[in-house]
Amino acid sequence: MLEKLIFCNHKGEKLQTGVGGIYANSNDLRDYDWEYTTRAGKITGFSKGVVEKTIPLLFIGKTEADGVKIKNQLLDLAEKDIIEKSPGKIIIGDYYMTGYVIGSKKSYYLLSRRYLNNELTWVTEKPYWIKESVYTYSRITSSDTDYEYLDFPYDFPYDYCPGNTAMYLENKEITPADFKAVIMGPCTNPAFAIAGNNYKIVTDISSYEYVVLNTEKRTVYKVSRTGLVTNIWNSLEKEYDNFAQIPSGMQAVQYDQSYNLQITLYQKRSEPKWT
Repeated sequence: MLEKLIFCNHKGEKLQTGVGGIYANSNDLRDYDWEYTTRAGKITGFSKGVVEKTIPLLFIGKTEADGVKIKNQLLDLAEKDIIEKSPGKIIIGDYYMTGYVIGSKKSYYLLSRRYLNNELTWVTEKPYWIKESVYTYSRITSSDTDYEYLDFPYDFPYDYCPGNTAMYLENKEITPADFKAVIMGPCTNPAFAIAGNNYKIVTDISSYEYVVLNTEKRTVYKVSRTGLVTNIWNSLEKEYDNFAQIPSGMQAVQYDQSYNLQITLYQKRSEPKWT
């Protein structure tokens, strides 16, 4: 059985193995190592650095013309990431790893124009596999708000309506997950809580505008209706840990539902789950 991989560059262009005459043999994409530090003969910590992987590919065209075509496809796709210094992805099942194709070692290409063995070198500065899960929470219109609000006795930036207590998301991995929050206007000073941690951005968001908070990149920016991107780091509520990760397990999501909120979880593993 051959490996099923998808190469995807930063522009979203894809090349899949197992179809179209390109096949992937066994490789070390699922292998991993933790680096460790020691002090006085004791292990004091673990980390991961830049990692290279080797991916053997086999190209077999139906005709000589087809063989030439598929040989050129991979370079045309992967080199765009190198030129623009923007990583692509390798996808296995529901998981992806970001990085670059930095090497290509070819053999047996003189046997036929239909045929090529190609050993790729992949490098990544983030040697883990990511699965994205998207959760969307909708605003409540004025016609939906004929209920009493709950005023909690402890300090929190807003009260909750009964519907808010039933909203959840789930981090299915054993490690905390980074996330991206997209807050869609119109709203003022949007705030929300996940797993008891508060997030708040002190700004006005007009109709057709939205704000993106990314905990991994530690960025927050506003996108106008014309596509203008503005850094609004100084608008973060300083009392809160606005880049806190989401713990493992089922977690409550709470906010006043005056705007649409989308949360994308980035769940990480050292290897993609076997299926």
